[in-house]
Amino acid sequence: MAVTENYITAGRLIETGYTMIAITTFFCLARFVLRFWKSAGFQVEDAFVLLSWIFFLVLAIDYIVVTPVMYRVTEIEAGRAPPYPTLEKDALFMIKIFFTNTMLLWAALWSVKLSLLFLYRRLLKGLPDQLRWWWGIFLFTIVVYLSIPCDDIFSAKI
Repeated sequence: MAVTENYITAGRLIETGYTMIAITTFFCLARFVLRFWKSAGFQVEDAFVLLSWIFFLVLAIDYIVVTPVMYRVTEIEAGRAPPYPTLEKDALFMIKIFFTNTMLLWAALWSVKLSLLFLYRRLLKGLPDQLRWWWGIFLFTIVVYLSIPCDDIFSAKI
């Protein structure tokens, strides 16, 4: 997509960010209210759900913060606005936010994955043969998760 083809306005993107924060917060709170209402107590998978919600919350807030700057820089790139004195500072700010958001997205996704994995572990507790498979999948998941940042860092071209 070319820079001149912005189909979404900055206001609409910010509204979407706030809406997604509200939806995820509602469902996360509903999950914990139901969990404690049914007296199930706090489980390991709940910690990963909470962690993934926190990662997503920071990710969404970062996008809300960077959106006005991103659209201002895009306007200059498209030639619709003149450069301003803090343009270079804003571009560096965008790079930092997008770098951080990449890691936050991976962390949120893998937190959800680990939450589901620990939920399955509770379901497999009485089945020792299947629990060995769970441990294999868990170790594989951790190894792959730890290798992702290294792959991203070493494959980046400067």
